[in-house]
Amino acid sequence: MFINLLKNAGESLNEKGVSHAGDEPKITISLALDRNVMLEIFDNGKGFPPELMNKITEPYVTTREKGTGLGLAIVKKIVDDHGGSLELMNDVDTDGKIIGARIRITFLV
Repeated sequence: MFINLLKNAGESLNEKGVSHAGDEPKITISLALDRNVMLEIFDNGKGFPPELMNKITEPYVTTREKGTGLGLAIVKKIVDDHGGSLELMNDVDTDGKIIGARIRITFLV
């Protein structure tokens, strides 16, 4: 699961090339613990295509020329099988421009 998510984030940065004006490409991973375990992965790559947000975790949905479209489908299946939730979202700036992707995985403990 983590390999798929980090691979996707890295590929997004490579596809976008140099990130937003003056920003260095980056991937951030954070973990929060309370009654849940919440893992977030953020990259400042190109984000998710808005037109695919409702089906991006379906098998064979991809935006990459050599992609299989199985990575996020596998991640969703693993999270679902363990009773967790998966949220995929774009981060946007104040003008509404996509400035990266954020994935949040939450498990009850």
